[in-house]
Amino acid sequence: MKEAARKEREYQRKLQVSEAVMKKLHRKNQKLTKENDRLRSAAPSVNVKSDHETDSQISRLENRIRQLESTPTLSSSSPTDASLRTIQQKFESLQNQYDNLLQCRVESITNNSSTAKINREVKAFFVALRKKIHNDLFQHEVERMVWNEKMSDLEEQVCSNYVEKSMAEEAA
Repeated sequence: MKEAARKEREYQRKLQVSEAVMKKLHRKNQKLTKENDRLRSAAPSVNVKSDHETDSQISRLENRIRQLESTPTLSSSSPTDASLRTIQQKFESLQNQYDNLLQCRVESITNNSSTAKINREVKAFFVALRKKIHNDLFQHEVERMVWNEKMSDLEEQVCSNYVEKSMAEEAA
């Protein structure tokens, strides 16, 4: 019971941190977009260097998501499952927002007026890269589900063997 409460507090703290990171990234992205638009309108031939800063923020957010994903999940027997599910849904929502921001970033690179000079091969590369990322994500989710199912089956088998062994010892 105390362990579940501790884990819930830990997940709540991680959720708050990830929400703060997402809000900060969103505000910074809006600020950079406005600055980018202002500079482009002032000097359309100047190449703005805000892409590197945005990319570094995206990579920091990716690292944070990986860190939050690596935390273990709780079993479904604790009394705080509803709150943990809510936290997990918020986390998934934040991850979806991150994915949307990343997709907007890729689209802004491919559709930007300063990149109109980029040849078709580079645009095709970005499209293929985005498809590859989505395919890898889907494949990862499928593999995760398969491994979770295998782990569940193995856990069930271990429990069954333990019960059979206990029953055999009681009978003897």
